[in-house]
Amino acid sequence: MKTTARHRAFERHASKSIINERTCPYQIGIPVAAAGLDVVLSRQIMEFHKSRHIQLRHGRTIFRYGEIYYRWCFTDLATAEAFRERFGGFIVRNHELTYARRAPNIAKLSELCGSTIP
Repeated sequence: MKTTARHRAFERHASKSIINERTCPYQIGIPVAAAGLDVVLSRQIMEFHKSRHIQLRHGRTIFRYGEIYYRWCFTDLATAEAFRERFGGFIVRNHELTYARRAPNIAKLSELCGSTIP
């Protein structure tokens, strides 16, 4: 099966996002409009990183409950909190999101099996 250049580029981006999330323990999620970030906000975020002399690290884009969330990854909590205070959003806790992704499947499995899973 042939993969297109666009698909390969998407895979590279997705894998880099996952690596960023694994190596940077503090992540901030911000809900964005369907059209994405506006230019002004995007520039403000880039300036935030530039002013602190840190590399801009994106996490995954999450589609949940009809909304789109972008993630930014940070190596220290103080910078992540400063980002959240300036731009809003919420701290992402990976163990909670992992459970949230699996929970619907667990419930469906218990329905099929006729038993409950604690």
